[in-house]
Amino acid sequence: MNIFFTAAIRGGREHQRNYQTIVSLLKTHGTVFSDHVANDMPRHGETAISVEEVHARELERMEKSDVIVADVTTPSLGVGYLVGQASRLGKKILCLHYGDDDYRVSGMISGNTNLTLRMYHDDASLAAVLEEYFITK
Repeated sequence: MNIFFTAAIRGGREHQRNYQTIVSLLKTHGTVFSDHVANDMPRHGETAISVEEVHARELERMEKSDVIVADVTTPSLGVGYLVGQASRLGKKILCLHYGDDDYRVSGMISGNTNLTLRMYHDDASLAAVLEEYFITK
């Protein structure tokens, strides 16, 4: 299974440790095309890459993926854009949010019936959410 992971990069890195855990767990379910998002200083794999190349490459990777997993804890225009594109393409989408307050998730995400939104509180609940999602999908 090909998995595309997305999370806030420029908009905040306070949940970067969670991203590392997510990517590690996702790798038990398939190939993660975008594991660079979990890196301390993501550079999209190259040192000199234009924003146009980033855009084209990320869309290409997403289109080749069977499922999109997005951490939506930190609001991000890029993540929202990719989730919208994935929804338009009819991709399976799992959005993850750290914490209990689903009010903090945009209504454009929580109101989208074409995706699954799940909360997690720690590594154990994250693992359980991913296991349940990938077993039922």
